[in-house]
Amino acid sequence: MMRRGTRGAIAAAIAATTWATTAATGGNSPFQEVVAADQPILWYQFNEARGATQTVNHGSLGAAYDGVLVNGVTLGVPTLGGDTGASFDAALQQYVESLAVVPASLTGNPTFTAETIVFIDADFPGARAFGYPPFLHWGAPTTGKSVYFSLYKHTNDRVYAGFYNGGLRSIDTVRTGSFHHIVWTRVGGGGQYDGSIVYVDGTPIDLEPDTTLPGAPVIDVTATTFRVQRATDSVRYFTGVVDEIVLYDRVLTPQEVTEHFLAALIPPDCPADFDGDGAVGPADLATLLGAWTGGDPYPNCPGYVNTDLDQNCHIDPADLAILLSQWGECP
Repeated sequence: MMRRGTRGAIAAAIAATTWATTAATGGNSPFQEVVAADQPILWYQFNEARGATQTVNHGSLGAAYDGVLVNGVTLGVPTLGGDTGASFDAALQQYVESLAVVPASLTGNPTFTAETIVFIDADFPGARAFGYPPFLHWGAPTTGKSVYFSLYKHTNDRVYAGFYNGGLRSIDTVRTGSFHHIVWTRVGGGGQYDGSIVYVDGTPIDLEPDTTLPGAPVIDVTATTFRVQRATDSVRYFTGVVDEIVLYDRVLTPQEVTEHFLAALIPPDCPADFDGDGAVGPADLATLLGAWTGGDPYPNCPGYVNTDLDQNCHIDPADLAILLSQWGECP
């Protein structure tokens, strides 16, 4: 069954994980460190300052695959990992498109892993998530010719992993209004339903054929640019925040996926040290309790980066548990 990403599960995972220091790794987040070690080919971190018009490809394909930000994508949005991401508004049809077309290794019937850390707006009407809005997409808009790593159909709480007119959908829903780590691994050479595993928050989820589609009996993906939040035939957008988009030309192992998920939950060094005095103590507790009584949920969600330690848009017992787990001198 699908891991639903509840506040309690997130808090428990964070509390059980050793807090890492970004200073020791040259400023990269723990998630970015483990991703870099696994050698992605396409990787948008969305860490550029607001006002930038392109996002850097940190993968091995290089600068030719930098992404162009279209229709005012908002950068500088805080994320669960302590860095920043990109905010997308479906009504504005905002998206990202690579400068170059995909390499030949990702055409035909390819093997790959696609990965994202994403926040889907809980208030985003599912009916407006028209036609499988993609986390990552490439290929032509004809049967079996394009890849969709996306939301399912008109929903904002189910995942689709497949191709134009044929693929797999999640059986259970994922909680909206929280960041989630989602991974699709695919062994190439098979049919529309073959060789695919989807993980949500580190756990493989149950999938089923998407029976609302006519089917794609032959998979033969063509070369187009990569797109985030839009397909080649347009009209496919959702509202939310994308922290990371990563693509590998191989299948990540279950162990690697777990490692990535755990790293994605590690916040910046000593995040509960709100007053910056090098320790988590009574003053920091008072700050959190003051925020708790000050209003919930916060209107500027997602991305309340101070006292909302698990970034779920609520100041609640989960945040208190995280603060208490860090009590004392910062590492």
